[in-house]
Formats: sequence, structure tokens, C-alpha cells
Amino acid sequence: MKYVFAVTILITATGFVYSQQTAVPSTQCSLKLAQSPAIRGIKLGMTLDEVLALFPGSRYDEYIKNEIANVGFYSGVETLPRFGVVHFGVTPAQYSTKQKFADIESLSFTFLDDRLVVYGVQYSRPPWPKLDEFIDKVAGAFHLPAADKWTSENSLRKNLECDSFRLQAFTRDGRAGLILRTDDDPVVTQRERRAASEAEARREFRP
Repeated sequence: MKYVFAVTILITATGFVYSQQTAVPSTQCSLKLAQSPAIRGIKLGMTLDEVLALFPGSRYDEYIKNEIANVGFYSGVETLPRFGVVHFGVTPAQYSTKQKFADIESLSFTFLDDRLVVYGVQYSRPPWPKLDEFIDKVAGAFHLPAADKWTSENSLRKNLECDSFRLQAFTRDGRAGLILRTDDDPVVTQRERRAASEAEARREFRP
């Protein structure tokens, strides 16, 4: 159960990767990837090692070790190779650096070829009954456009498209969260690489 919230964010992030490529018609801010928010030291483009260093000992967690080793299991069966995509969640409270991540319940990370391309943050507190209030707080901290400049997906989600990165702010049961991603789509890349690998295997197959 300790990874439930992290996995939920990861699923949400994956959906964001697909839906927002067509949902947002134009760039809403001119910030570059290098200017994307660094949330408690986490920034898009970081390497896997740089992220793991923020959570001492995380590399030795069996769950994370399996993800990094490109090995996953479902109902005891090894899953397919991930073709350069690694994703996992962490619960900051389990690590010695937990004070740095105060009020963050869980984090999720997706890497493509060792670079962080999607990450999600689920805050535990304070409650945010109004999404725009949360967005304006985030915008003020990271010099982003105010909430009225974000695209509304529904009453619980708003999106912002910048020059080379995107954000989604959301609330769930009064708790707020963020998803940040680059223009790289790990899901599409993984699918294309898997298809190429399978095609090569068919070409080399000998009955």
C-alpha cells in the first residue's frame, strides 16, 4: 500500500502525456525547460542518479532496484523490457531527507534514457478547496502565469503549456498535486522501440 499514491500520480501523468498534446492549442508561457520549476530540488532533465541521491538508500529498495534493472513483475511473471523507460514512486517520509519534503505525501518519476521527463507530486497538506488558489501559490513561487492563464480541463484540473515543458495542477479530495513533463513522450517512445524490436525478432526468426 505504501506506493498507492505514487502509482496513482504516475497513472495520471501518463494520461496527461496523451491528452494534453491535443487539448492545449497554443503556448501559454515562453519559459524554457531550464526555467521549469525545481520542486524541493527536483527538476525535469535530472539524471536517475541525481534523483536517487535526494532519497538516501532508495537505490537499495527492492521495488526501485527492480525498476532500474528493467525488471518488473506482475502476478509473479516477469514483464516485457521497458526500452529505456524507468518509472517508480517514493514516499519521502521513509527517508532521512524527509524534512526537505515536508507536506509531500508521495512522488512519482518517469525517466527516458536516464533523464527525468515526467514527475508528479502529491501534497498531503494543507487542504486546497479552490484549485486556482493553489495554482496562484505555485505560480508565485516559480514565476509562472497566474491561474486565469491556465487551461481548464475540468473543475479539478488545469494545465499550463510552456515553451518546452508542461504542468498540470489538480486537486483530489481537497489535496493538491502537480505533474510536470517535458515534450518527450516516454509512452510513445517505448511503444515505437518495442515495435521495432519485435519486427527485428520476426525478421530473424527461423522456423
